Amino acid sequence: MNQHNPAPMPPQYDDEIDLYELWQTIWSQKWLIAIATIIMTVIAGLYAINMTPTYQSEASLLPPSSAQIDSIRLSELSGFNLERPTQESVYQTYLENLTSSEAIMHLLRLEPHQAFIQNELQLSETQAYRFLRKNLTITTPEISQKEVFKLLSTRIAFQASSPHISYEILSDFLSASADLTTQEIRNSLLTSIELKISRLLSEYEQENARVNREIEAEIKRLEEDDLESKTVLLQKFELENQRVNREIQAEIKRLEETDIEHKENLTEQIKLLREKAKLDREFRIARLKTDLNIAQALGIETPVNPSDYNRQAGNVSRIDINSQNPSRYWLGTKALTQEIRSLQQRTSDDPFISELPDLFRQLEALNVNQRIERLKNRQDNFPFSEELRSIQAKLNQLDEENIRILTLKNRTDNFPFSDSLRSLHNKLEVLNEAKTKIAQADFSVFRVAQLPMVPENPIKPNKKLIVAVALVLGGMLGIFIALIRGAVRKRKQMQVVD
Repeated sequence: MNQHNPAPMPPQYDDEIDLYELWQTIWSQKWLIAIATIIMTVIAGLYAINMTPTYQSEASLLPPSSAQIDSIRLSELSGFNLERPTQESVYQTYLENLTSSEAIMHLLRLEPHQAFIQNELQLSETQAYRFLRKNLTITTPEISQKEVFKLLSTRIAFQASSPHISYEILSDFLSASADLTTQEIRNSLLTSIELKISRLLSEYEQENARVNREIEAEIKRLEEDDLESKTVLLQKFELENQRVNREIQAEIKRLEETDIEHKENLTEQIKLLREKAKLDREFRIARLKTDLNIAQALGIETPVNPSDYNRQAGNVSRIDINSQNPSRYWLGTKALTQEIRSLQQRTSDDPFISELPDLFRQLEALNVNQRIERLKNRQDNFPFSEELRSIQAKLNQLDEENIRILTLKNRTDNFPFSDSLRSLHNKLEVLNEAKTKIAQADFSVFRVAQLPMVPENPIKPNKKLIVAVALVLGGMLGIFIALIRGAVRKRKQMQVVD
């Protein structure tokens, strides 16, 4: 009967973790863990001490205020259908330039930075661009959300090994990007205005050509109308002048007949007055003779007071001296005889007729009728005929139109005579003035919420954090090594027992 030896059993491992055993393993190697922690902490401290510090300067920007862009938001351009800058459009253009490579290249082209890059940093232009791009941090707001866009600021930061370098580069970058944006907005506005001016100049030339064509047509029409109208008016003037002359001759004849009739009437009146005066003289002689007889009978030779005489002559019948035809016996025979002789010797009674001087004057006036003489001597009927004046006015108007034709032919500039040309000219003046204002405008493309400042403390390295992390990692490394060593030692012991 064969005796078989049993085969050896493989070692059995317990998968359960004994925390107490782990603690004993870690505690038994506490000096190892302490040494690993100290070594890591010392290495990290030396690294933090010898590490080049990094300084960061930062700034915060907001959209420009309305007052900051008033100089380029010209109200006089509102009627020209031009896109004028707004706060949002200006700020968005600035953000686009801020995040573009062109702003960095513009900064690198500035003379102070070229010298700094070549002498201090000793970098090529490409290397300098990468250096600036790497150390420049730009955090922009959400542009799609208008309210957020208006409220949130844009944060810009630059890191460098020197605090002054970080501050200067950030400040110059802000200025360079602002200058780039200002120039871009200004050039955009000036280009838009130049295009508008070019279109207006083209419209001005077209309108001026149209006005010239209208002037030529107007000259031709005026010349044709003037020739025809002047011929008709001259014929009317001649016919009217002849008619007026006939009326003048008829008026002269009428006036002469009226004068003859008036003369006859005046002559008849003079004749009647003379006859009446002659009869009155004869009647007076008869009365005076009667008075002479009374005076002779009374024996009165010289004039006496008839009242006194009546009182003395009581036996003679009294004579009433207040009657309508009083007796003049009291003048005496001498006076009465002389008066009778004077009346009988009178050859003409004309000086004693009061109406004759006026009648003679009227008769004399009729000998020369001034109106008839004026009508006979009239050489121009124009001032006395409304129709002739009307025709002459029309002829003068035609002459004025002739002057207008000459004026139109000699016109060298249509601007004062065309509303459309004046309107276009005024628009061009407004645009040229706007160009000058925009070229000289001083405006800002952003508003500073936080100015860049020279940093006092570096952001890197954070020595406390590095030492703290090294302390934790050193401890963890020491514990890890201690556990590995404890596991290896335990396995060897189990193999020896087996």
